[in-house]
Amino acid sequence: MATSEVQQFNSHPFAFDRHIFMHNGSVANFRLIRRDLCAKLSPKAYANVKGSTDSEHIAALYMTHLGDDWKAQYKLEDMKRALESAIADIIALQKKLPNATTPLEASSLNLCTTDGEQLLAFRFRNSEVEQPPSLYYSTSAGVKLNRKYPGHPNYLNWEDPGDAVAGLVGDKELSAEAHGNHVIVASEPTTKDEKEWKLVLKNTAVLVDFPKGENRITLADIIIPS
Repeated sequence: MATSEVQQFNSHPFAFDRHIFMHNGSVANFRLIRRDLCAKLSPKAYANVKGSTDSEHIAALYMTHLGDDWKAQYKLEDMKRALESAIADIIALQKKLPNATTPLEASSLNLCTTDGEQLLAFRFRNSEVEQPPSLYYSTSAGVKLNRKYPGHPNYLNWEDPGDAVAGLVGDKELSAEAHGNHVIVASEPTTKDEKEWKLVLKNTAVLVDFPKGENRITLADIIIPS
């Protein structure tokens, strides 16, 4: 997120009905392209922008490409194409600036969006030599991060089974195997065990869905339309 006024409406995540959006990084020369970027937004997406951050404007541009039915669930492939198209729009606007350089001043676009059932994350920087901020994912760290499970420093020793979350009572039920399938996406590992985390490579997308309750993770190249 580029420097902007510290206000609640400038804080992540940005909501578009069931779709929410987050961003780590910055759009190069955002203040110079903001007006033209807004002209690309659908009326509905433009009206939903409450703040002044580059992050929320990227989100609105993404939703413009995704569609006007924000209660709908879209295919992960369509979500990926919409986000790639939003990045393409930003780069095209930057190239039109009078002060545009060759190579173009790079933007760091670590982006993440979810509809509550599917998740899409990008680790992107349009530079041949520079890296975007780090991005990791884990399918096992959730056990250590959940205080309902043994091993957490603030582990809750349930004395009354009625106090526990349904199905999470007794030593057997509180085992790691009982935690269930999950995926965590984070800028940095949030547990000390490096083996629990996988680094997302530069200019790579992470696509996550849960068919039949089993987390399915796909890694794909980010392809920006020319």
